Amino acid sequence: MKLDRALSVPKEVHHELRTPLTEILGLVHYLKKCNLTLQQYDYVNSICESANHLLSTVDKLSISTNEELTEPSSDPNDQPLSPSALLVEDQPLIQLIHKKMLAELGCEVDVAGTAEQSLALIKRKKYDFIFLDLGLPDRNGIEVAAFIHQLEDRTEQGRVIVLTAYADEETKVACLKAGVEAVLLKPVKIECLEEIIYHKTD
Repeated sequence: MKLDRALSVPKEVHHELRTPLTEILGLVHYLKKCNLTLQQYDYVNSICESANHLLSTVDKLSISTNEELTEPSSDPNDQPLSPSALLVEDQPLIQLIHKKMLAELGCEVDVAGTAEQSLALIKRKKYDFIFLDLGLPDRNGIEVAAFIHQLEDRTEQGRVIVLTAYADEETKVACLKAGVEAVLLKPVKIECLEEIIYHKTD
């Protein structure tokens, strides 16, 4: 079940997220007027759809003051149990969007921007789900998945889901061999995340 929970960001952050997306859309509309091959046009159109999807998500973010971003303390015993998720992603915009999606689905989300950060978190905390990008700055995501799969307490760790912009068959096979449960292509739809999260928790 989705929770009606909005993510708030400062006005200047909202502007910084929105500006590059509008610039991309402007460039895409220009390219569509050029003499493109069918393959090139399909690729440009795909970029346009992805940018529009991301822009729509950014526009749904509520703008708040810094004071509103500070959440009041509460007794954890009063809170219902929620699926725990670790999001491993180095791109700030994608981090924000995917974290918002997971939060809307009721997850308690931790974020790591590098493989090293993710492994440090995994060693000291159990997660129900680990959403893993392949193109991390310090290590390939497949190596991280393999490390998780080889942990002695693997049964205590959660399901590994890869989120990537591109994955050929060879990459998908390598992911599965490394212990990855599923490979989702970006831009990820919230319905796909919902199906994965609640397939075993409903």
